[in-house]
Amino acid sequence: YVVHRSFAYWQAERRVFGTIIWGRPDEADVLEMCAAHEVGANPLFRGHTSLVDVRALESVDLLAFERLLAYLQKRRDDWSPNVATQVVLHRGGLAQATVAGMFQFLKPGHPVAFDADPIRAYEAVGASDVRGELEGIRETLLGIPEIIRRVQIAFEVLPPRTGFLAVARSVGMSVRSLQRHLAASGSSLRLERQK
Repeated sequence: YVVHRSFAYWQAERRVFGTIIWGRPDEADVLEMCAAHEVGANPLFRGHTSLVDVRALESVDLLAFERLLAYLQKRRDDWSPNVATQVVLHRGGLAQATVAGMFQFLKPGHPVAFDADPIRAYEAVGASDVRGELEGIRETLLGIPEIIRRVQIAFEVLPPRTGFLAVARSVGMSVRSLQRHLAASGSSLRLERQK
């Protein structure tokens, strides 16, 4: 795999390609991302599947997004015939909805699915065998567990002194389930609010 400031590009042999995107990629990040994806246009990799993980994408820079869309549109006819199927792994939210909406403009020539469940997403692209390794790499790259990132983002975007119920709803869980997940990651709602 290759790691950049806001994304990592990986391959599982010639059969599955993937990208993990996090934070707030800017135009420079998108240029690097486009260069990394050029390998997918090579006919040697015809029939590969693709997993795009945007669960840790925090926001979309409009200029960067326009540059990415322009690149994908320009290269679509070279790249798309090589892709058997593509899955976008998301957690919901505005940034992820923007990425999903991009595919309406792109109109790729290959099937694209959207899923919030990592197990299903990895199965859909035939990469169940590398899911544990890639999720570990993802966690290392992000530095904190996904649930803590999601709670931190919720506290950032919700009004000050927001109640725990609103935070739990924003991450799609009950307060009790959220507390359990946070405890398993060594945190709590109280600790995350204090950060």
